[in-house]
Amino acid sequence: MASSNWIEKLKSPSDPIRNQAISNAYIPIISSILVPGCIYYCYITWSHWQDERGLYLAMLASISSITALSYYLLRQHVLARKSISLGRLELTGLFINLLVYFNVLSYLLLHFEQSKLIYFALMAVIFSTTGVTLRVTIFSVFLSLATLTGSPPVSRLNCSHSMSPLASPPPSPPSAWLHC
Repeated sequence: MASSNWIEKLKSPSDPIRNQAISNAYIPIISSILVPGCIYYCYITWSHWQDERGLYLAMLASISSITALSYYLLRQHVLARKSISLGRLELTGLFINLLVYFNVLSYLLLHFEQSKLIYFALMAVIFSTTGVTLRVTIFSVFLSLATLTGSPPVSRLNCSHSMSPLASPPPSPPSAWLHC
């Protein structure tokens, strides 16, 4: 009985006036996040053009440029309307969170550094601050923290070669390291 009560709390309230008031309150918050986000991902796209080569350049620059373009389009066309439903605002917030998540995840999959796993905890803080509703916040925070706790430490990887920085480099090319 208590579990059904908990699930009912995650559902969106059915009062349309309350939903519209929540939506109207969050539109300026979400819109203001998109401006620095768009500028940041434009800079990151340029940075990838300076630092990356080949397939890594194509992957990282395309993800960050799609994010910058998406942020611009969301701000100018979706959030510029006077009235947005709470469901549409929830989807917009979730889409923004997923774009941030996939940018960080793709970068760390290509350039893994254990010290940068803190980005997932920082994303959880950002997602919890900017979440429009509880269900979007729970999903976004859970996704980032599950990724953080689900990533194995380097010492626990079952690879055939040594990951120690003092050891000689393995005879296989770096692309073979991804198959550990």
